[in-house]
Amino acid sequence: MTEVVVADRSRRRRGWTGIALGTVFGAIGTVSLAGLAAFAIGDPTPWFLVAAVIPLLFALGGAAGVVFGIRNLWLSHVLGVPTLVLPSGTSLCLGETVTARFHRSGGTRQARQAPQLTADLVCEERVTYRQGTDDHTVTREIERRELAVRTDQAPDTVSGQVTVPVPVDVPPSMTLPHNGIAWSVEVRVEVPGVPVDTGTFTVVVLPMVARVSR
Repeated sequence: MTEVVVADRSRRRRGWTGIALGTVFGAIGTVSLAGLAAFAIGDPTPWFLVAAVIPLLFALGGAAGVVFGIRNLWLSHVLGVPTLVLPSGTSLCLGETVTARFHRSGGTRQARQAPQLTADLVCEERVTYRQGTDDHTVTREIERRELAVRTDQAPDTVSGQVTVPVPVDVPPSMTLPHNGIAWSVEVRVEVPGVPVDTGTFTVVVLPMVARVSR
């Protein structure tokens, strides 16, 4: 089967989303505060402080969103983009063991010095509860298993081999209107002097048991 490359670009998406939403909310808050201030100058009233609370929260929240977005874009530049190469696609069977290749492309030179890799296979359950017309979604981790990782010793490179054994006694991936089971491989990269980087790669565990070769 053709190899499948799964890239985790969520940090860059979070960065641009934070900047966009932060700019919108900050603009709304700032314009509202300016309008209230102009009104208060012409007709001073103690209610101005009460009325200014909500737009002030919008402005502060918008500024925080922009800072959050800029930080994520900076981390994306410093750390690069983590990728996982699966030998048999993104679908796995119960009881199957595959060896995936991890690689982080881009990033600064400092972020590629003496990396230490660890990985986990994670299963999460999502349940949506409905009360009247409101939905409340709860996500909980139901399985986490440490994976064996062999870090490549090539200089100026962040890469390695991740062995992914899927247990037999676990629920397969599932997506229903009000609940679901999601599996992922998390690879954690630690490099001295730079923030810890965790790449999350979604995989699908099929409701079938892998064939045992003889």
